[in-house]
Amino acid sequence: MKPLKIYLADLTYNTVSIANEAFPLNIGYVGAYCKERFGSRVELSLFKYINDLESSMRSSPPDILALSNYPWNYALDLGLFEAMRDIRPETLRVMGGSNISHEHKLQSEFLIENAIVDIYVYLEGEIGFSNIVERVLQEEEPNLERSFIKNDSISGCLFIDSAGKFVRGQPIPRLKALDEFPSPYLTGLMDKFFDGSLSPMMETNRGCPFSCTFCHEGHAVYQKVNFFSMERVNAELNYIAQRVPSQVHNLMFCDPNFGMYGRDKDICKTVAGIQQKTGWPKDIFASTGKNKKDHIADALFELNGSMQMWLSVQSMDEDVLGNIKRTNISLPDMLEIQSTLSANKLPSKSEIIVALPGETFESHIRSISKLVTAGVDTITAYTLMLLNGTDMNTPEQREEWGFVGKFRVLPRDFGKLANGKNVVEVEEVVAATKDLSFEDYVELRRLHLIISMIYNGKGYAGLFKFFRQSDLDVFLLLKGMLHNFPKAPITVRESVVDFEKETRDELWDSEEDLRSFYSDDQNYDLLVSGDLGANLLQKYVAAFLMEASDDWLRYSFTVAKDIVREHLNDDQSLRKLENIERYSGARTRNIFTENRLNVIPTISLEYDVEAWVLDENSKPLDEFQFQKSRRVKFLFTREQYALMEDYFQRFGNTHQGIGKILTKMNINSVWRKCVYSDDLKWAEEEETSEIYYSLIDEQASGGVIARR
Repeated sequence: MKPLKIYLADLTYNTVSIANEAFPLNIGYVGAYCKERFGSRVELSLFKYINDLESSMRSSPPDILALSNYPWNYALDLGLFEAMRDIRPETLRVMGGSNISHEHKLQSEFLIENAIVDIYVYLEGEIGFSNIVERVLQEEEPNLERSFIKNDSISGCLFIDSAGKFVRGQPIPRLKALDEFPSPYLTGLMDKFFDGSLSPMMETNRGCPFSCTFCHEGHAVYQKVNFFSMERVNAELNYIAQRVPSQVHNLMFCDPNFGMYGRDKDICKTVAGIQQKTGWPKDIFASTGKNKKDHIADALFELNGSMQMWLSVQSMDEDVLGNIKRTNISLPDMLEIQSTLSANKLPSKSEIIVALPGETFESHIRSISKLVTAGVDTITAYTLMLLNGTDMNTPEQREEWGFVGKFRVLPRDFGKLANGKNVVEVEEVVAATKDLSFEDYVELRRLHLIISMIYNGKGYAGLFKFFRQSDLDVFLLLKGMLHNFPKAPITVRESVVDFEKETRDELWDSEEDLRSFYSDDQNYDLLVSGDLGANLLQKYVAAFLMEASDDWLRYSFTVAKDIVREHLNDDQSLRKLENIERYSGARTRNIFTENRLNVIPTISLEYDVEAWVLDENSKPLDEFQFQKSRRVKFLFTREQYALMEDYFQRFGNTHQGIGKILTKMNINSVWRKCVYSDDLKWAEEEETSEIYYSLIDEQASGGVIARR
C-alpha cells in the first residue's frame, strides 16, 4: 500500500513583503508527531509559501490537506480548500488553530458556514490530527469518503456529519510531558525553512496562567503551564544556531510569558553563549511575563540588550483591568524596574489597547502618561481586536460594553491565488464603546501617531532626557504636539490630515462589503500599492523616517521651546535645546533611503550631546560643554549598514517593508553614530562609504581622541 500523502501548511502572504516570517513551528510539531506515530505509512510535506503549496497541489495532489487557521490566513485557507476541491474533490480538507470559538453553538455555526472544511482540529493539534490519520488508515486502502471518515466522533476534532449533525469529539487532555512530542528541529522537519527569509521560532513551554479576556490563551483550558525539558530546549537552540543563514539576525520565542520562570535565565545564558560564539541572534522577540518582572529583568541581563523587556499593561486603570480579568505591576514597581533597565542599557517596551471594556478617553490618556512617566522606551498602541476563541468576543460581552465593531484589512495579508481569486484577510476591531466615542477613538489614534514617531525608539532621547532633568512633564510635550498641529509645517499638517482620513476610511461596517470591494482588481491593486490596507502607524512612521524627518523635528522642538519659555524662561535652556535639536535631527536623518551613505549630516555642537544622552549618572548637560564649538559627522558602522541591507533584502525598503522591519529590530540600534571631524582629521576628498565604515569602526573599538 502506498503511503498516505499529507500536506501540512501554515501559510503566509508575501505579496508586498512577507507578512508572517516565523518558521511554521505549529505544523512542525503536528508533522513530527504524526511521522513518529505512523512512520512509512505516511508521506509528509510542510509548506509556508502559497506558491509552493499551489504548485504541489496541482502536480501531486495530497490525500489530506491540513491548514492552520489564524486571523491572518483564514480566508486564504478557504480559498485554497476551494482550489483543492476543484483539483481533487476526494482530498480530505482539515483545518486547525486557535481562530475558532470555544462555544459549541458557535463552533457548529462556523462549520456550517464553512462547509468546505471537512474536519476541524481544536486545541493542541498533534494528537487530534493523528487521530484523523489513524481513522483514514484503518482501511487497507485508505478510503477518503467522508461518510467513512466521519461515521463516528474523533477525539480532539469537530465536524458536521452526513446527516447535518454537529459532532464534537472528546477533548484531549493537554500533554504534561511535552518532550513526548518529537522536536520538529531535531528530526530535520524544519531544515527546509532555513531559507534566508524566515525567522526561527522556539517554544519552551505551553500554557498561560492568566485569564485576560481579549486573548485566546486566557481561556481556562490553557491555564496550566507545561514545559519542554532544558536538554531539549538547549539542543534545539544549538541546532538552529548551526543552520541559521547569515542574513537572518533574529530569533522568536512563542512562549506567552518568557522570562517569568526560573529556568528562563538558564535559557538566556544558552542564547548568550551562542551570541558570543556566532554573533547570532542580534534581535530576540518574546512576549515577556506579566508578573515577576524582577525575575524577567534578571534573565534578560544575560542578553546584552538584544531582547526588549515587555512591561505590557494594556491599561493602567484598575476598573478596566478588572473588566478584562488582568492584573498589572504597580507604577512604583514599574519605575524601579525601568530604572534598573535604563542603568544597564536594556530596552523596554509596553503595549496599550484602546477601546477596552470601560476605558474612557481620559483613562487611556492617564495610562499613557503613567508609562511615559515610568520612562518605558517604546509604547505600542493597538486597537482592540475581537478574536475568535476569546471570552471578550461573545454576544454577552459585546452587549455589556456596547462594542461598535468595524472591519478592516489585516496589513500585508492579501494575495491573488493561481486561479485568479483575490484573497483578503479581515479583522474586526472595536472603534467605539458605551464609554468611548468614535471621535475620541480618532483623537487617541492621533496621539498614538505622535508617540510612534517622536517618543518610540529614542531617536529624540535627548529631548525627553532634557525635559526630565528640567522637571518638565514629558507628557506635556506629547499633548502639546497633539493640540498644536495648526502651527506645524505643512508637511506635518498634511500627514496628520491624511492619517486621520485613512483612520476613518479603513473601517467598514460590513465584512461582506469590504471583501466585495477588494474582489475587484482595480481596488485590490490599491492594497498592493500601499494606498489602502496598510498598518497606518507603521506606514506613517516609515514615511516620517524616509521623507519628512526634518519637518517633524522642527515641529517637535518648536512645541518643546514654547513649553520651556513658559515654564523655565531661560535663554541658556533654549540654547541647550537647539544643540539637542541639531543632534537629534542629524542622528535620525536619512536612515532608510538608498543614498544614505552619500548624504552625511554634518553639524556644529557646543555640547557633547551623545555622551550626555548615554551618561548613566544623570549629570546635567552643562557638564558636557565643549571649550569651543565642535564639528560632528553622523555615520553608520559597517555592522549597522550590513544589518539594514539584510533586513531590506528580506522585507524590502518600501513604506510597508520599513514598517515591518521596525517591528523586528530595536530601532535604537539604527540611528547614526556621531564622529568628531576635527579629531579624525578627514580630508574631504577621501570621504567614501568604506572610509566611513573603517573610521567609525575604529572609534567604536577605542581608537579615538578624547572629546573634551
